[in-house]
Amino acid sequence: MAIGRPLNLTANVASKNISVLATAGQTSFTVTGGYRINEIAVYRNGTRLVDGRDFTATDGSIVTLVSAATIYDVIEYQIFDSFNIANAVGTSGDSTINGSLNVGGATQITGLSTFTGAADFNGDIDVDGHTELDDVNVSGAITATTFTGNLTGTAGGLTGTPDITINNLVGVAATFSGVVTYEDVTNVDSVGIITARSGIEFGAAGVGGTITAVGNAEFAGICTVSTLKVGTAATINSSGLDVVGIASVGVAITMYGSSGIVSATSFYGDGQYLDNVSASGGGETDITSCLFI
Repeated sequence: MAIGRPLNLTANVASKNISVLATAGQTSFTVTGGYRINEIAVYRNGTRLVDGRDFTATDGSIVTLVSAATIYDVIEYQIFDSFNIANAVGTSGDSTINGSLNVGGATQITGLSTFTGAADFNGDIDVDGHTELDDVNVSGAITATTFTGNLTGTAGGLTGTPDITINNLVGVAATFSGVVTYEDVTNVDSVGIITARSGIEFGAAGVGGTITAVGNAEFAGICTVSTLKVGTAATINSSGLDVVGIASVGVAITMYGSSGIVSATSFYGDGQYLDNVSASGGGETDITSCLFI
């Protein structure tokens, strides 16, 4: 024991002592577990040797004596290890946290960081570097230039103009102020009004039908309509055609609702349902397969 004040080593300083027995003429010794360069003391039979004069230790593994040992010389190494402080994170270099991390204030991460255990952040996180978060609970906001990986849980308060690529989106409501582009929609169920400013196409590239932005409609197949109103002049329903005013169909037929007259420049087909057609005999006449001009 030293004379005077006793020496007390705290748990913050980690060190270890190793001793070996030398063989006759031995000069090279391998230190079990290695050492840190300039962090080792060497003793020979209890006498401390001088680094660089009595021995060399330059590679972290081998200690070489300048003068060869004799048989059964006791060579002892005192190796100084890490200086550890409980619950502390280094201000420079790499830091490893094996247990849980609880941060009460705002946190800024500027370098490469990996959190593989549980971490609780009660403030905001500002990430400037690459950070891997395995199991992190953040009560504040996370700010990052880019985000890669799976995002689960409640993602409220996302702001800014990031580009987000996702596989599936499930939401109660969504508002889009810009252009929305999507494909392969199976069903669209709208409880409100759908506005198609450029028109609507049915089938691939409109092969089944189109409705243009100005109201023109064209359908390739059969159209079944319970009631069809043509402007304000005519209504077509299950009872037939009801012309209120004057309705023009194309450029060849005009129907007058007040008089019941139908005017056409030509007529083709079976005329069995035409009444009051003038003929040589007068009265109703069967004009099957006839053409009137």
